[in-house]
Amino acid sequence: MYSLFFIFILYHVTVLPFLTQADEKYKICVVSNYNGNDKTKTHCPALSRQINSEVECEFANDRTHCIRKMLAGDADFGVFQPEEISYASQWNDFLSVTNEIRLSENEDFDYSMVVLVNEESNIRSLNDLRGKRLCHPGFAEGVAGNGRSNSILQYFEKTIVPQKCNSEMSIIENQVQSLSEFFGESCKAGQWDPNPDVDYTLKTKYPKLCALCKNPLACSSNDRFWGRQGALLCLSDCFGDISWARLSDVRLHFNGDGINTCSQISFLCPDGSLQPLNATNPCTWISRPWPAIVARKSAATSIQKMINYSNNAKELKNTSSWQWSLNNLLIHYFEPITSNVIKSPKEYLSEFPGYFNSESENNKCTSRTFSMCTENSDAFKKCQTLSDIAVTYGIEPNMNCRQASECGQELENGESDVMILDADRMASYKRMYHTKKTVLYATSLYHRMYRKVSAVMLKKKAVKSLEQLRGKIGCFPLFDGFVWNSFLITSKLEKLDLSPNNSTIKHFFSNSCAIISSDQNAVPSCQYDDIFPEESNKKGLLWETLALRCIIEGGGDVAFVNTHHIDNYLGILKTPMNLQDNFSALNFTTVCGSNYSRSPVDCPLSWSHFGQIIVNPNLSPLVEYEIISVLLTMDATFGRKSEFADTLPPVFLMYGPHDNVADPLFPVDTEKLETVSQLSEHQVPIIPEYETHLLLLNQYNDVPKSSSNLMISQYPLLSLLNYLSIFIFILH
Repeated sequence: MYSLFFIFILYHVTVLPFLTQADEKYKICVVSNYNGNDKTKTHCPALSRQINSEVECEFANDRTHCIRKMLAGDADFGVFQPEEISYASQWNDFLSVTNEIRLSENEDFDYSMVVLVNEESNIRSLNDLRGKRLCHPGFAEGVAGNGRSNSILQYFEKTIVPQKCNSEMSIIENQVQSLSEFFGESCKAGQWDPNPDVDYTLKTKYPKLCALCKNPLACSSNDRFWGRQGALLCLSDCFGDISWARLSDVRLHFNGDGINTCSQISFLCPDGSLQPLNATNPCTWISRPWPAIVARKSAATSIQKMINYSNNAKELKNTSSWQWSLNNLLIHYFEPITSNVIKSPKEYLSEFPGYFNSESENNKCTSRTFSMCTENSDAFKKCQTLSDIAVTYGIEPNMNCRQASECGQELENGESDVMILDADRMASYKRMYHTKKTVLYATSLYHRMYRKVSAVMLKKKAVKSLEQLRGKIGCFPLFDGFVWNSFLITSKLEKLDLSPNNSTIKHFFSNSCAIISSDQNAVPSCQYDDIFPEESNKKGLLWETLALRCIIEGGGDVAFVNTHHIDNYLGILKTPMNLQDNFSALNFTTVCGSNYSRSPVDCPLSWSHFGQIIVNPNLSPLVEYEIISVLLTMDATFGRKSEFADTLPPVFLMYGPHDNVADPLFPVDTEKLETVSQLSEHQVPIIPEYETHLLLLNQYNDVPKSSSNLMISQYPLLSLLNYLSIFIFILH
């Protein structure tokens, strides 16, 4: 009897997880995925409902946020991709890997990369590779977390090809030139550079790397020889001598029906030896780790025991059990693997051949960096996260983040290279600094949105013209921001005031206030007795929300806000103000200027892009080009791909909140970065453009015109000049 009792106790101590308190639960960090296949909607409530559940969900903005939540003690564990584990290795002493998430328990790697050679090419060693024809799948494209990264895709060429760092060439061109000089006619289709103009110029300058493609002139991702399958077709169709491919793809390709190779194909090993295509354990060059469960080090042992038990628990047959819900949150198309070994992030990644060092493999340009200036600690933290996670995806050169009280001064002094300027700070920047060089614009997908402002009133108080607003009470979000100055511009255009300045608003309205005012003499701050919770500003809309509140409560007559967001504003205000369910955007109207011949649904006063990426005007063309390239690559990797949600939870939200703070780095509503050339392909609103019309205001008459003042109105000319400068720079 004693022995049975002992066995029972031993079983529960060694197999079942234990909690220090009866009501304590481990927190699994999860990220919502708004694509209609969001597991958190089903399984997180189920974990909370089960009385005996040992787990509950902790929500985060993205997967890097989950790692920081674990470091702060707000979450205990989560599932992470290898690139995210590499990011987490900065805190190697505080985090642990407990269990892998595998497709098959017998497969040691997510995938491995191999080199295939056509034996008729007489390749018998690594020394025979020079001058041969390469079939390459191309640079990484698609959403972060899909398993493709440049660190892996470029591993073979960076290992074999002597890398250069010509100080007069970008990192990308150094790599392309090195590849072109080493191999013969090849096919590396797809995008080489995220800037379309630069991409075209590079392919014009190095046509040998497109010569084997089915459509060498386009050399695009639509080519038959692009991508994982394309690189193998290029080899098996006998266009090339060498192919860089996934081992699993090789097995499928050469075992499939209808594949007739024109010669014998072999594996080329890192030591230069050859293995037959039917080798049972072929040599590989680099292997990608499986996703894995990462936990706080202090809780790792208990969490590993819980995962091990849940893997085989009889409760998994019960779809209402907490074990079943946990298992569904853990599996990312794969299954957790039982493990009794706990490793640090670095130890885990180091077990996979070639992977941990792939980020810096044979990179001769490690000293190449540029600096991004930020003006507050939240922006600096997000900038640093973006920089760190970009490294794990092989994005070069590195971006160093700086924090300063005045980034404009940093740029003028040459202490920083680039900054992000939103529309609200445009006016003050142009007053203080003599030059502004814009290289990228913060825009929306498909140009479906712009920053706009309208004069909004409750329908029951509405007037018919802007002139009839004279003597009313105006509510503004921010003094000297986009909205404030847009009204001053409108005052000039509508002849409400022929010489508008900050005193105009005080004299035009009987009373006014701004939610944020740095000049109480010009306009006092709006006064509210209550304070809205922090989550009210998660989308960065609180200032305009409170301006709208100003007219709902009866303190003001007209609010100057963006009508595109009225439903969002009301969503924030509904509970605090106890608004009725039928109180909606239909309760409001806008006041139109004289340029509107009929009364439209909305008539904005002006428009602007959300912001601009501006650089030190004294930067060399090379540094400027690399800044554009890196930021566009970051945008393609971590930005939004469509107005519909991506299929995977985001690795990092380039545009969105960071650590529960409304986006501190990029302007509200930003979804994409675009060059001047790309902007020229789109129509813009016919209402006054904000930056150009700032010169109408008296306070700008003595400010020298910057080189970017004509960018909006003369897109075609600027696009041509921009393209020619890039072409000349690369051909130099």
